Amino acid sequence: MLLLPVRQENERGNVIVKPAHLKYPFIAENEYICMMLARRSGLPTPRVFLFQQPDLPLPRQNIAVERFDVRIVEGQAQMLNIAEFASLMGLVSDQKYDPTTEDLFVYASRVLPDEDVKTLAKAYLLGAIVRNGDMHAKNFSVSIEDNIPRLTPIYDMVNTEVYGISDVLALKLMNTNSPKTQDIAHFLLNYLTPKEMAEMTDVVKEHLQSCVEVAFGGAPSHQNLQKFRKRLEQSISGGATRMQDALQKITRFGNSSQREMTFPLKVLAKGSQGIAGIPGVEDLWETVEALHKRGFLTDNALALSGETLIPLKYGEYRDIAAMCLVTNDWGGYNQAKQLAKEISIQGVVAEESAKEFSFEMRGADESPVRIRVTNEERLRLTTESFQGVPVLDEKSLLAQNILHHKEKGSDLEKNARDTVDLVALSGAVAPELVEEAIQAANEVSTSKIREVRDLVKSADLDKALEKVQGVTTAAKDMLKDRYAKTQTRERGVGITD
Repeated sequence: MLLLPVRQENERGNVIVKPAHLKYPFIAENEYICMMLARRSGLPTPRVFLFQQPDLPLPRQNIAVERFDVRIVEGQAQMLNIAEFASLMGLVSDQKYDPTTEDLFVYASRVLPDEDVKTLAKAYLLGAIVRNGDMHAKNFSVSIEDNIPRLTPIYDMVNTEVYGISDVLALKLMNTNSPKTQDIAHFLLNYLTPKEMAEMTDVVKEHLQSCVEVAFGGAPSHQNLQKFRKRLEQSISGGATRMQDALQKITRFGNSSQREMTFPLKVLAKGSQGIAGIPGVEDLWETVEALHKRGFLTDNALALSGETLIPLKYGEYRDIAAMCLVTNDWGGYNQAKQLAKEISIQGVVAEESAKEFSFEMRGADESPVRIRVTNEERLRLTTESFQGVPVLDEKSLLAQNILHHKEKGSDLEKNARDTVDLVALSGAVAPELVEEAIQAANEVSTSKIREVRDLVKSADLDKALEKVQGVTTAAKDMLKDRYAKTQTRERGVGITD
């Protein structure tokens, strides 16, 4: 039993009591279930308690949430320095729905340690699973102690779908409050591994029924309660199933025991979350598979190169979805050029140089996708196979990107996007592999590339971002933050030495 003494004047309590709500029936049980699922998923949460309010015509349960903004020292309550994301981002209360999901995570990545950003991503994942459409900028907070910001425990986790609220997310993701589950999963792959996402989904599936039993076990049973309980359980279970299906489709990962994706597919998963903002293109991987089924890749010694997919996670600035294929076989290259004329929308192949051509084809949803094919005969390319599709490994991917960028020179009118690509890619690859890629490029380059910083300087990035149209402010901030982090690395890796 939970005893709540009457609070005296100027006394700070150690719990927050949320009474039963007539507009949102069984909100206490709802929040209790979602918070318990959060706790069992390993998220930091305050303790929550249910208790009855028997003086109502129809007794309802209330919920009490332990306060984490108060610390008891020698019997005295001390308020901790805690601020909501909304206020930290310079927003007033009425603007709590104004930032986008991308804005929230860009800001979090700038002020919080990586482990806390990962926790935020896990909380967002759980919210998507339990169908919490009210995760606004006041529902996440930061505690500041000794000038060190840390994410607070997770709070206000509740299913909103059961009350008829149609929004999947309170903060827009890819310009919509109702993104597909697959798009949410794509976005969160920037911060979580497929294994982490699959494990959380498994936990919700495993513990949902027991949490529901505990929440509703102490409540008087009647018809309305049973109907609500069934709808709530179906909503959360359905959210978990949709997330499992999305992970299966995106990563071919399935369950927690399977191995992680190869690097190019991680690039694809990270990049393609932005594709929904490009008209009509939903799933670039389906287009890759369609090309592969035609024999376009294996028959012509082509492999998927992911660099043009990377910038999509930083900003939807391309006028058309694009992918790159690369080979070091002249015969395969010439044969691919002939076949491309048959696949091309207008039967046209554009020769961009003696060793590069492009064409447009219909994507999985019939909207245009630009395919660029490059013959990089100088490099010894290493490929991996994923679902039978050949993809470049990360060393080959970066080495090819470095050579491509180097040859375009310093003319930002021609290579602004390549500058952005290189910054994004260099920050995503393990430092030792960056060095190996540079060495591989050096072995075949006419002018030696001592460091990646020979190619990209901070002023160049700023100018490149000015040249590239349509990059969001949040995207620019994320790129600059990634660039700044690489400058702190040692031994000549990343963007600098």
